[in-house]
Amino acid sequence: PEEGETPPRTWGDLGAKGAFATVPLARYGRHRASLAHGYFGRRVLDGRAHRADVTHAPGSSGVVDAVAARRGAIGYGNLGQAGPGVRVLAIADGDQAVWPTAEAVRLGSYPLARPIHVLFPRAAAAAPSPFERAFLRMLYAREGQSAVAQDALVPLGAQESTAWRRRLEHQHERPRRHR
Repeated sequence: PEEGETPPRTWGDLGAKGAFATVPLARYGRHRASLAHGYFGRRVLDGRAHRADVTHAPGSSGVVDAVAARRGAIGYGNLGQAGPGVRVLAIADGDQAVWPTAEAVRLGSYPLARPIHVLFPRAAAAAPSPFERAFLRMLYAREGQSAVAQDALVPLGAQESTAWRRRLEHQHERPRRHR
């Protein structure tokens, strides 16, 4: 709400009609220390703080469970956590609403899609260590992407996985010195 406006308290305040109009809004979000909490604050709230009446859960599954258990609840979390008792919503970023499908997340067309980065401590110009290379090979392989999906995240597409594996192999090649 704009300054001086009363924040919505029921679904009717947001335009719902009939019996649902009097149902109170129950807001759920991720724990304050989570990256998702920070991302949501930057991307959706334009850097403003979450409202004081948002109930924070330690993970997406906690948000999903809370939303599923309470009529009138709304929250945010990982797409892969959505299950029985909740439904995902299309979000408009401009004129067109986009449903949060795995493809829309992979393509970056879903407005709240964000990448997860794998980080290793090393010098910027150094090639990955043998251990790091083995881990990345596994991550970009079918078994690694299956593990990503099991953790309620959207895996890379087959072409993107292949491209990352090729890129990893080319990082291993170092220029040869000529004598």
